[in-house]
This record gives sequence, structure tokens and C-alpha cells, in this order.
Amino acid sequence: MNERKHLAEPFEFKKSSKKVILMVHGLTASPAEMRPLAEFLSQQDNFDFDIIGIRLPGHGTSVEDLRKKSWKEWVASVENAYNTLKSQYDSIVLCGLSLGALLTAYVAAMHPEKVCALVLLAPPYKLKTKALALTGILRFFKPYFPKSTDVEEYYRQHNLWSYTKYPTNALYQLHLTIKALKKKIKEIQTPTMIALGKKDDLVALETITLLKKELTTTSEVLILNHSGHILTVEPDKDILFAKTREFIEKNCTK
Repeated sequence: MNERKHLAEPFEFKKSSKKVILMVHGLTASPAEMRPLAEFLSQQDNFDFDIIGIRLPGHGTSVEDLRKKSWKEWVASVENAYNTLKSQYDSIVLCGLSLGALLTAYVAAMHPEKVCALVLLAPPYKLKTKALALTGILRFFKPYFPKSTDVEEYYRQHNLWSYTKYPTNALYQLHLTIKALKKKIKEIQTPTMIALGKKDDLVALETITLLKKELTTTSEVLILNHSGHILTVEPDKDILFAKTREFIEKNCTK
């Protein structure tokens, strides 16, 4: 997939606004999976937000590099981006997909000062498999899990860029991220939108129930009937994009 590695680059859409949306991608992936939503929002009339898409440590480099990274490094990268934006903008929207959703939720809990909305796309708060906890041991014996050729073709068809295998340690760091967020979830003060695809093969629908129960702030739920995990390129993406704009405008344009 190296011929399309340019897709892994961070992005910016600037309107010289006082409000900004910080977008964070998922595990083994890249800013490319957030770009369709960013492009949609950037093209909307009377939607006055700058949009920044960052790239997490270990992503867009090499899968061997990702294998060495910890969840704390991922959190730190989102925190650093947030702190930079906090000095430049009056209002910040945090928007993440999959692992990115967990990280933005964690940062929203830790730094609520200027966050006006939190958008969680396919947050893997509860997975359909319980095997993730075993990666703490497996990482010492099996360094990688390959992705299928069907998954690789999916990336090509949807103009995405991602590694073709999972470092087992990265999966373990995802497990640690979930555990860390569970300790902080009740501290989130920001209105939150949760979107999940009914055909998601990774995230259990019970995630919705759990998050609504544990969040102490206002939350809205969007269940997308025809969508899998990468919601920004799935069949219901137009519904997701419109709902995301509506939610942000409702909570960040006072």
C-alpha cells in the first residue's frame, strides 16, 4: 500500500475561524479515514470551523514503529494537539473514530476547558470478542496478526491507508486505552454524540447502552443500519455527516 502512503498525511482545512474540530483516526490507520468527514464539513456554507486531522504516533511510518508505541504516547499526541489549539481557538470539537474515539473521550475528560462537543464514531468501548485481554501475553509470542486480503481491498476501494497487519502489542495498548477511559468516563462534561454501525464486526452494540449509562453529560445516539466499522466511508456516511454537522452546530455556535 506504499504507493498510496501520501493518504496517511495529516490535514488542515482553514477558514480563519475561532472554532476548530480536532479529528483523530483509528488503530493501524491514518488521517485518510477522517478526511471524508472533514471535506464534507469544510464545504458547508455557514459552518465556520477550522478542521485539523492529526496522525497518531507509530502510524503512517512502519508497522514495526507502531509495535513500539504505548497508549500513553497516543494520548499525549492528542493532548499536545489540544493544548496547541486551546491557545488559538475559543471552542474545540473533539472527533474520533475507533481508537481515536477513545482517545478524544479521554482527553475531553482530562481537559474540558474549551471542548464544546465530543463526537465518538464507532468507539470500541465494548468489543464483540474477549480476546483483546489475552494480547498482554500473546505479544511476547506472536508479534503480529495479519489482515485479510478482503480488508486490504476494502482500503483500496475506499481510498484509505492502513497497515496490513496488527502489531499484537498495539492491540494490547488498545486494551489499556479502554481500561484507562473506563476510569475517567464519568468526568466527561461535554455534550457527546455516539455513532455506531449495526454491521460493525468489532464493536458490540452494547457499547451504546454502556456509554449512555456511564456518561453524566447529555448524549445523543446515532445507529447506522447499513454501516460497518469505518463509518466515514460506509453506506450511511451521508446521514452521519449531516448529523455530525447538526450536533456540532447545536452545541458550539452559541
